[in-house]
Amino acid sequence: MTSADIRFTRNKANDTLYVLPLDWPEDNLITVKTLAKGKMNLSSLSAVSLLGEAQGLTWHQDDEGLKIKLGEKPKNNLAHAIKLSFSKKIPKLI
Repeated sequence: MTSADIRFTRNKANDTLYVLPLDWPEDNLITVKTLAKGKMNLSSLSAVSLLGEAQGLTWHQDDEGLKIKLGEKPKNNLAHAIKLSFSKKIPKLI
């Protein structure tokens, strides 16, 4: 599995999407191709964070996908979830 292998889940309120990469990217930058411009309108995306970390993450959306800059790789080898918080319901894929 690589960092390009990604799984998703959401909360019951349907306002939080969790992105679960199956490996940590070597360059600390993950590209979520499913969330590229033209595939999903992310205008209601209000925050992006790594679960367990207080500080938010830097991100931007382009034609390739949602690009999220992660910090240094954590020392543990556990799965890591990226939390996408929306001010409204999670938008539908286009």
